[in-house]
Amino acid sequence: MFRWTKTIWTAIGLGLALVIAQVSYGGNWPIEPSDQTHPIGNSGAELANGGSGFHYGIDIMEDHHWPDTNAHWVVTKDQGKVVSGNFTGCGTHCDMSLVAADGTTQKYIHLDELSFQTAIITAYMNGTILPAGTHVGKVVEWNGCTNHPGHDYYHHLHFEILDTTGRLEPVLWLSPNTDTDGPFIEDVWFTNNDFVGTLTALPQDGSSTIVQGKIDIIVKAFDRQFATFMQNHKTAVLKLQYTVKDSSANVVKVGRIIDLSIIPDDPYANVLYADDSPFHSSADYCTPKENYFYVVTNVDDNNSMPQTFKKDNSWDTTMHPNGTYQVVVTVWNGNSVSLVKQVMIKNLIVDPVADTAAPKAPSNLRIQ
Repeated sequence: MFRWTKTIWTAIGLGLALVIAQVSYGGNWPIEPSDQTHPIGNSGAELANGGSGFHYGIDIMEDHHWPDTNAHWVVTKDQGKVVSGNFTGCGTHCDMSLVAADGTTQKYIHLDELSFQTAIITAYMNGTILPAGTHVGKVVEWNGCTNHPGHDYYHHLHFEILDTTGRLEPVLWLSPNTDTDGPFIEDVWFTNNDFVGTLTALPQDGSSTIVQGKIDIIVKAFDRQFATFMQNHKTAVLKLQYTVKDSSANVVKVGRIIDLSIIPDDPYANVLYADDSPFHSSADYCTPKENYFYVVTNVDDNNSMPQTFKKDNSWDTTMHPNGTYQVVVTVWNGNSVSLVKQVMIKNLIVDPVADTAAPKAPSNLRIQ
């Protein structure tokens, strides 16, 4: 279970006092039963369905929808004030935004407009505070998958949490959130760092992949969060990292940990996720084709600065002597799992004597 510490500033007279508070950001789930986990269909840091940008919230799955009496009530996760909402004429995107007592903004999306409770609309109009656990409404019927037998519905509450740092991975703010299922690494590949045209996995020589120059490492990984027999979608992982060890098991390179607890901005989505054949990332939950190919080398190595992603970031193998190495890729979602791949660095060696020798004069040049 995740726990966070937050520094809180409070105003006292004309000054500011620094108060250190241990805040348990775990809270009840925004859907009943609120003291139990629910299956997650999409997580915050995975691709949005369609591939442009990040998803930004979690999809909390429901087997039933309004007006089915078996549908669960969506409830306010925390005490707070309703600051905006689309309550009527909003189709599948009826929503409500609430500012909680801890300063975070919570978004509740995909509610049926006929299910919105009068208390919610009244509180919004009057600016009153709602207690945690207040009934909001029920999820709308989501029938966008009707052409895919066996995956013909996706009823869900899309739930987001934001603070001054940006959009946050919501599952970290829920309690309970202990999940023992996953994560999983399907495979790891190595490609040249060019991203021009089709990506091609580098060839192997026996048990090793031959690598030269600047290399990208691509890992196919996923998690399943609180999956059930009926709801077992693949979701994104929370953290990724690669390390390189030489033949004596000495660590010679430590890649930066990619931390997706704060979700990056949209332009980074198609840098973190590979989208070139055959490494085509997709968050299609209907088909389903939920495939996540992470380019773990596309994050910068400057740990003193906020993480940024660029396609020309890479693992530079010329920084190591030629030889055999082990590349260890690790992913986390509370639990962790690693996969080890062997590579052979075979960079060209330039003869420094031949390279620095003075050029000879052309044979047909007369020197007087």
